[in-house]
Amino acid sequence: MSQLKHDWNSPSRLSLREACPGSMIAEIQVYNPEHESSSEAQNRGKLLHDIVARSLLGKVEERDLFIASLGDIDKKAVKDCLSYAEHIWSVSYSSMHGSKTIVEESIDLDFLGIPIGGTPDVVFLIENNRATIIDWKMGESYIRNPKYNRQLQAYAVGLWKKHNLKSVYMAIYQPAIAEGDVSQSSDYCANHDTLYQWSKDIASIVSYTKIEDAPRICGKHCGYCIASKKCPQRSALVAAVDSFTDPVLTMAAIAPEARLAMYDTIQLAKKKISEVEKTIDDAILSGVLKIPGLTIGPGRASREWKNEGDALVFLSSLAAQRGVSQDSLTELISPSKAEKLFGSKKVLSDLLVSKEGKVTVVKDRGQNNEA
Repeated sequence: MSQLKHDWNSPSRLSLREACPGSMIAEIQVYNPEHESSSEAQNRGKLLHDIVARSLLGKVEERDLFIASLGDIDKKAVKDCLSYAEHIWSVSYSSMHGSKTIVEESIDLDFLGIPIGGTPDVVFLIENNRATIIDWKMGESYIRNPKYNRQLQAYAVGLWKKHNLKSVYMAIYQPAIAEGDVSQSSDYCANHDTLYQWSKDIASIVSYTKIEDAPRICGKHCGYCIASKKCPQRSALVAAVDSFTDPVLTMAAIAPEARLAMYDTIQLAKKKISEVEKTIDDAILSGVLKIPGLTIGPGRASREWKNEGDALVFLSSLAAQRGVSQDSLTELISPSKAEKLFGSKKVLSDLLVSKEGKVTVVKDRGQNNEA
C-alpha cells in the first residue's frame, strides 16, 4: 500500500475523515507519489514555521540566514509569532517550577490508531499539571476556535496521556489575519473529561475510515481530498446540477419554445429557495427548530471608520506622502479598499473600529470541522 508523506490518517486529515469516512480508502486507490507536490503557499508556510522553530530553539545564526531572504510581510509574521509565544510563556509559565518548552517534537498517537504520531509547533509544559499548544497558521483564511479542530484535539490528547496532565490549553495564532477583522488568536482550555471524550471520538473516526464500505460524503471538504476529481459520489453530485453549472448548454439542448418556460422556472425556484432558507433560519434563531450540524453564532465581523471626517483627512495626507493620486479619494473609501490602495493594515488600525457580525445561522464546527 502506498503511503502519503504524513500517513493516511495523520492529525491534519482527521477533519476530512470525520466529514467523509470513505475518503481514506478513496485516496489510497488514486494516490500516485509521482504526482505529489507542494504549492507555493505550503512551501511558504513550511519556511515560516521552520524559522519560528529555529528562533525558539535558540538557533540564531540559522534563523538569521533564513530571515534575510524574507519580505517585510513575512518578517513581520515571524516576529508576531515569536511575540505571541513570549507572551504566553511569560504570563503562564516563566515563573512556574519545572516548566519547559518543547518545539516540534513528535507525540505518540498510536493509541488513537495514528501510528505516525503528531508534531505540534510549540508546547509549553508543566509535567503532571498543564500544557499549552500553539499552532501557527500562516494563511489568510480565518481558522475557527481550536475547540473544534481535530488536529489540535489529537495533539492535546497525546500530551494529556503522556504527561498525566489535568488540562491542556490550545491556541491558534494567525499573523496574516487583518487586525480588526477578527482576532489573530483563538484559544480553548480542555479539562480531563473533555480530553477523554476527544480520545474516544478520534479513535472512532480513525476506526470508521478502515471499513471497506465507509460512506463517501460530498461537501466543501472535498477540496482537501486528493481523490475528489475521481470520486464517483462527487461526480454524481456535479452531474445532478449541470443545468446550473452550465445553463447555456442545457438551454441549447432543449426546444427553443421551451427555453422561456425553463428560464421562468429557474427564476421562481431561486425566489422559492430564498424564502425557504429564510423560514428555516428564522425557526432556528427562534429556537423552534434544531438541525444537527447548524447552530446560532455571530456572522462575519466588519470594520468601520471611527470618524469618517478624520479618516478622509488622514487618507488624503497619506496619499500625498506616498505619491498616490488624489483622484482615488474624491470620497471616503472603505477600510479594505484603503488597505489595498496603500498596501498597509497597521497604519490604519487606529482609525478603525471592529463591529460584531449580526447573529445568524452558521455551521456547527463541532459537527463538521474542515481539514
